[in-house]
Amino acid sequence: MKKINTIGLILTAVSIYSCQQPMEKARLEEEYDLNLFFENEIAKLKKVNPTVKKTVSNGKSNETKEVNITDWQKELAHFTGINLNKMSANGLNKTINGDTVIYSSSLQDSKEKLIVKLIANQEHPSEILIYKEINNLLFNNQEHLHYKADALYEIIKKQKVKGMGENLYHIKGEILP
Repeated sequence: MKKINTIGLILTAVSIYSCQQPMEKARLEEEYDLNLFFENEIAKLKKVNPTVKKTVSNGKSNETKEVNITDWQKELAHFTGINLNKMSANGLNKTINGDTVIYSSSLQDSKEKLIVKLIANQEHPSEILIYKEINNLLFNNQEHLHYKADALYEIIKKQKVKGMGENLYHIKGEILP
C-alpha cells in the first residue's frame, strides 16, 4: 500500500511538472510587447505634458519650435504599429547581447524588412531603434525610428515612388526637462 502511494505521489509530481513546462516555454517564446510599452509611454507623456523642441524637415526646408503635444497617440503612431509576437510567427530572429535585444525579420525573399533594437535599463527598454523597409513594384519605403524614454523621439522616412521621385521626411522631438 505504501509503495502504491509513493508511486501515485511521484506520478502526480511528474504530471504537475510536465504541465508547467509548456507554459514556461510559451512565456519565453513571447516577444516584447512594444505596443504596451508605447501605450504606457503615451499615458506618461499625457500626464507630464512636457515641452518638446520639435524639428520637422522635408529635405528642402526645416522648422524648429518648442511645443506642447496635445495628441501623443498621433505623434508616436509610427512606433505603435509594430507587433513582434505577430511577426515572430512569420520568421523573426532574436539576438540577446547583454542589455540589448535585437529582433530582425528572417525572410530574405520578403518585400518587407524589419529590425528592432531594444536597449534595456534594468528590466524595461530605455531606448528603441527600429528600421522598417517595404519594397514593391510601385514604391520603396524606408523608416528609421528612434525613441529614447524621457529624452527624444525621431522619425526619418524616405519614400521613393516610381514616376514621382523621392521624398525625405525627418521629425525629431527633444523632450525638454
